Amino acid sequence: EMSGVTGVDNLITRNSSADVSFTQVAEISNITLDTLTGAPDISVQFQDSVLSGSADSLNVTIINTPMVNFNINDVSGGFVDLEDLHLNVQNSTDTEVNVNSNLASSLERLYITGDHYIDIWDTFTNVSLIDASATTGGVEIEAADTDVTMLGGSGNDDISKSGYGSGSISAGAGNDYVHVATDNNTGTNVD
Repeated sequence: EMSGVTGVDNLITRNSSADVSFTQVAEISNITLDTLTGAPDISVQFQDSVLSGSADSLNVTIINTPMVNFNINDVSGGFVDLEDLHLNVQNSTDTEVNVNSNLASSLERLYITGDHYIDIWDTFTNVSLIDASATTGGVEIEAADTDVTMLGGSGNDDISKSGYGSGSISAGAGNDYVHVATDNNTGTNVD
């Protein structure tokens, strides 16, 4: 419980298989998940006022962690008012990141970097940009029901767009798989 703690630059959990919860976090801090095993649940709960701005940005670094369940919430437990998430994966193996539904349905922009395959579980339904152009090992990402620009990197990417909305997909280099469900997409351009 961190309601009275300020001046924290980085929240770190390292060399563990245990679930960890940071609660009542009073300001935005960088988050580092380092050498975690067993697919732990890592939860960060911000005080409601922390994410009340119009340009809130969070940096998350994942190091040598093959699978993690990553949850961001606020105290009220509803819509997570986070605009930008920067996900930096520094692994020597493929990585699976499961994000909670509150984050996936509210995040506006997602930036991904990394040099091994990164599989982001859950479908983002509010984003205007998913930018994985700095990745080299490939990503698997999905968006739905939103006008979105999706950018792959130089690896073998798996990019999906479904539901309503328009936008563009540029998969970049590599042997990429791009799936666009055409039922309700209007003007999604694929490059």
